[in-house]
Amino acid sequence: MCDLNGLKKRNDMMGHEAGDQYICDAAQILCSCFEKEHVYRIGGDEFVVITLCAGMEDMEERIEKLRLYTKLKEVSLSVGHAYRKEAADLFEDIMREADQNMYEEKQQYYASMQS
Repeated sequence: MCDLNGLKKRNDMMGHEAGDQYICDAAQILCSCFEKEHVYRIGGDEFVVITLCAGMEDMEERIEKLRLYTKLKEVSLSVGHAYRKEAADLFEDIMREADQNMYEEKQQYYASMQS
């Protein structure tokens, strides 16, 4: 799960066209780190990546690549993931775990902005 940080502020300060470009930049980064067919926009500034064939090591490498690309492109994303080698859990439970991890990272981001 990925959620853009600072979209409202960007829209307010630079206009909605800049905010739209920010969303497009995030999508482009996600598609370059994960295959395009695994990246879905599920809300205004929220994305999900669903991949069924990646191992944990591969997923961690892709997330590190994602973090590097976002720094280079000056795009801030909160990222949360959940991994199952054999998914015996309900899909909704896996998504909820990833969403909770993303939310925790988002809280840390905004707490660091207030410091």
